Amino acid sequence: MDWLLLILLALGLFAARDSLGLAAFRNRGLRLAYATSLLAAGAVLGLLTERLSQAEARALVNEPSAWAAAIGVHGLLWILFERARRSSRPQSRSGWLFAIPSPLLLYAAGAATWQALRWSNLPGFLAGVSVMSVYGGVVLAAAFAARRRAKLDASVGAALGFAAVSNMSALLLVLLPHQSQTPRILAQHIDWVESLSVLGIVALMVGLSFLVARRTRSY
Repeated sequence: MDWLLLILLALGLFAARDSLGLAAFRNRGLRLAYATSLLAAGAVLGLLTERLSQAEARALVNEPSAWAAAIGVHGLLWILFERARRSSRPQSRSGWLFAIPSPLLLYAAGAATWQALRWSNLPGFLAGVSVMSVYGGVVLAAAFAARRRAKLDASVGAALGFAAVSNMSALLLVLLPHQSQTPRILAQHIDWVESLSVLGIVALMVGLSFLVARRTRSY
């Protein structure tokens, strides 16, 4: 699968999740915590990726324990979002779940930072902060636009349900046969059939979930 397409797909998936959640909760403290967590994660990712060679990056992509941990965290986040959605007071503390960076988001941002370091002369931490600043800016702008549009029903329950399905949809990307694809990924070879197939499946799952949520009003 094309490396850059996978990065953009993961970033787009979680940008949709985060923007809908921030629009639904309308909490300034949450937005501040969200932005702070992104910038802190970006600085750490930048310092780490600055020290990675191509061989080390390939070894990290092939590391089973890293992907197993990602699967576990995404499953946990799915459970937490679902429990919050079904609780009697979903607005109480559930919004702060959006301030937790998901593993696949961190992997994608780390890969984008790794590319940015090789395309520029920026220091590592500054490259990471720049990547996360662009991502966070897109999310906050989308959240603001969502609040301004009267036709978009960005309710708390819908946002939590959408977030839960987004985390489960991300497992499709985590569970890709990355080990056999690693040499082609890092070599920038493109398999458009495979890439667009994964993109279509994830978009279909997220889109259907959101439509069902709005139609039934159960979220």
